[in-house]
Amino acid sequence: MHDSAQVRKTIKRQCKRRVKEQIGRCVGIQFLYAVPYFLLVLMLYLTIFGDLFALYANGYRGDALGMAVGRNLNAVWLVIFVMLVVTGPLLYGMMRFYIGLSRGEEPGVSALFQPFTSLRSFWAGVRMEFCLFFRQLLWSVLPTMLFFFAGMGLLASAAVSGHYLTRADVTGAAAMLYVLYQLVLLPIRIKMMTYQAGWVLVSEQEARGAWDATRDGSRVFHGQYGKVFLFVLSFFWWYVLSGLVSGLCWLIALFGFVFIPGAPGFAVFLLALTAGACLGVVINGFLAAYINTSFVCLFEFYAGRTQNGGAPER
Repeated sequence: MHDSAQVRKTIKRQCKRRVKEQIGRCVGIQFLYAVPYFLLVLMLYLTIFGDLFALYANGYRGDALGMAVGRNLNAVWLVIFVMLVVTGPLLYGMMRFYIGLSRGEEPGVSALFQPFTSLRSFWAGVRMEFCLFFRQLLWSVLPTMLFFFAGMGLLASAAVSGHYLTRADVTGAAAMLYVLYQLVLLPIRIKMMTYQAGWVLVSEQEARGAWDATRDGSRVFHGQYGKVFLFVLSFFWWYVLSGLVSGLCWLIALFGFVFIPGAPGFAVFLLALTAGACLGVVINGFLAAYINTSFVCLFEFYAGRTQNGGAPER
């Protein structure tokens, strides 16, 4: 027997040290991961709003936005398709970086784009992406449908018996229903997290089927779901810190925009948003690396593996 709390603390302490040692790379890979999506959205934005501006310039007074979107619908579908195609390989590259980091290696940020250099790696990332999406769908479709119909029933009941149910009653019931729905989804989210261990198995054997890899990775955590939940919960204050930093920057930006007139207020607005974006990249880069490397070490601990400087042995 072992002290699971002590194991978790040891794993997190080791991984935090490794992430701090490689913080530049962790932040860099998080930034690079966002760049393709930013460029795709920017391309779509310029295409649609460029067309929108042209319509206004030519005196069009109808639904110009709807017209611009309709005329560029092919571009919209193209951007969505490219996002779907590149997401799997990018996630695979990101996970290869975290797996190497968790094992005491010093992976470069180029690991993010490594799956694009090999057709086998590229296809492994795509397969894993759609496998995880399909598993998420299978686990969540039933509770989602049940709570959807429960919500529809609540609205129908309010419509039929409006003189008995006030708006406050309906709002309160809907809020309770939503909270209950999130509680039901909680164990599903924990189960879905265990499927992420499939990335470790695929990185070691790319020809392995995504369904088998996610199944075998999740099986390692059988009987340990409560401990996985405590593992996730142990990062709660990091999420709070991230939210507080982001919220504070937004408040400063709004304060400058609303209460400081002229150019100084606009300058405060831009500086606060820029600071929020920069701090967000740093904090989220650290947090993503910290959580993922710790999860990989936790998986390897329960799988009975021993890595150089990895999780403690059982």
